Amino acid sequence: MGYDFDAIIIGSGAGGGTIAHTLAKAGKRVLLVERGPRFSDVEAFQDEQRMLINKEAFDDRQIQVNERTAQLHIGGILGGGTSLYRGVLMRPSPYDFHPGKFYDKWLPRHLWDWPIAYDDMAPYFNQAEALFNVAGDKPHKMLNIGTPSNGYPATVPPLEPINQQLEKGIKAAGLTPFHLAFGINFDTCLRCPKCPGFYCPNESRASTVMRTIDQATLNYNLKVQTLTEAERLVTNTSQTVTAIRLRCRKTGTVEELTAKIYILSAGALGSPVILMKSGLTGRSGQVGRNYMYHCGALVAGLFKQSTGGVDKFIKQLG
Repeated sequence: MGYDFDAIIIGSGAGGGTIAHTLAKAGKRVLLVERGPRFSDVEAFQDEQRMLINKEAFDDRQIQVNERTAQLHIGGILGGGTSLYRGVLMRPSPYDFHPGKFYDKWLPRHLWDWPIAYDDMAPYFNQAEALFNVAGDKPHKMLNIGTPSNGYPATVPPLEPINQQLEKGIKAAGLTPFHLAFGINFDTCLRCPKCPGFYCPNESRASTVMRTIDQATLNYNLKVQTLTEAERLVTNTSQTVTAIRLRCRKTGTVEELTAKIYILSAGALGSPVILMKSGLTGRSGQVGRNYMYHCGALVAGLFKQSTGGVDKFIKQLG
């Protein structure tokens, strides 16, 4: 049978945008679907009220959290979270693949080790770091995370004065601070104090829009549909996926398209929702459950003099 595309990908963030580029570069006909718009208002989206309070660039779906209506800080524009993050791109530690080493008292034995090892993933980390031109410190200084054996593609700038002081104090406390690895082109970076949650004003921060989607659209056979909702995967009686139903959020028009392969990259919330709407919940009963969200611990410090954080980018230490 004929297909509309070789692959249809739902979601344009770190996963969807990257695989779209990879498949299109390999000669495949690819459709990338994004429910949000393409960003187009650089000046307005450097506005704290509109970005962090009104959340205009974030996913506009309202959900119930503790019996209250909330809108989460999840990217809702082309590029997903990569259009709004602070650019930190660190590998996991090799130990992350063996959680039983540290959490044996809390985990059953069959969960002590992942079914895949760090060394299996290392070649793909290399590819991702090259694609996003990651800037990092010398690997021997980054003791507690995985690092590329041949060093990062780009280098990070020196630590700001406040971070030089913090580094000394952290080392004196017996810890091992390191310079964070970033998907940021520091040759053009404006060192904005407002980085996470804001769109980069000159695209120095590596998003999938800049590093993968636009390149694949221009040079390869990638088609992008924004403001398009993936409503469900269409299945036959044996639950084989035969099409995907898409709805244009502007006009309400619904269409069903076919592909050899369908890739769900709609995030930890969006992908399970589509599966559940499609009746594809499997036999485990776990689809849509066990959601883990970023947990942040806050430590406040009082400094006698300005740290410089009001005027420039000082998030450098890990």
